[in-house]
Amino acid sequence: MSAAKSKSIQIVTDSTSDIDPALASDLGIHVVPLYVHFGEDSYKDSINISADEFYEKLVGGTISPKTSQPTPEDFAVLYRSLVVKGPVLSMHVSNLLSGTMNSANLAKEMVLKEIPDAQITVIDTYLASLGLANAVIETKKFVNDGASLEEATEFATSISSRTRIIVSVDTLEYLVRGGRIGKARGLVGGLLQIKPILHLKDGEIHPYGQARTTRKARSRLISIVTEQKDHIVGAAVATTTELELAKEIAETLTNELNVEEVPIFRIGPVVGTHGGPGTVGVAFVLDL
Repeated sequence: MSAAKSKSIQIVTDSTSDIDPALASDLGIHVVPLYVHFGEDSYKDSINISADEFYEKLVGGTISPKTSQPTPEDFAVLYRSLVVKGPVLSMHVSNLLSGTMNSANLAKEMVLKEIPDAQITVIDTYLASLGLANAVIETKKFVNDGASLEEATEFATSISSRTRIIVSVDTLEYLVRGGRIGKARGLVGGLLQIKPILHLKDGEIHPYGQARTTRKARSRLISIVTEQKDHIVGAAVATTTELELAKEIAETLTNELNVEEVPIFRIGPVVGTHGGPGTVGVAFVLDL
């Protein structure tokens, strides 16, 4: 690694990473929130509406939520404050799932016009939620050990490309509503009580399989991961509302993968808008 001071590299992501705000603060990761809207009421993702509050409104309310990306100015305000401290590495949700990358790139152009010597690198990880969270956190650890912006960018790109995300949803209803169904559209209308299993491939949602019950979906998620355990160097679990199930999966994978920890992330309001209640996912990182 280069002799550049690692602490000078500022790591930025967006709230689709589902990194808890307190954890992000502790780690020194800067998170730009997306927005969730219930009718005329707008909220900053995980800032002025919690996951519990959101799912209560989602399940018990009569208004379907909508989401929107941060504005370029949302990013620009943060970038302006950070570039004086050092290079900025901004890692974001797949452009096929959100316009967040576009806002980040527009903000970069705005700030570079104002501060020509600023260093800002924006990366499309082609990930979301727990996969994005893990890539961002590991990149932060990497720069803490001492890295140049170029080295950090290479690391972030590598770990993102080696990350796989497998998700079980209770229903495709929320993905259809939000227009994020992707290549899984062919499943719509034919599953009834079946629990779809999906995966993120090349930044877009694709069908992977199906299970008849939540428990069978849990077992299938675990088997998909453990079948590749000889090449897995890390994993994480996330859920919208099934916290106990997520803990069970994390405990099983910790033992099966022989790793120190499989962290659990709570899927926040923006991603939860499209996944819906009952969603459980696993992300894992391959060694090659």
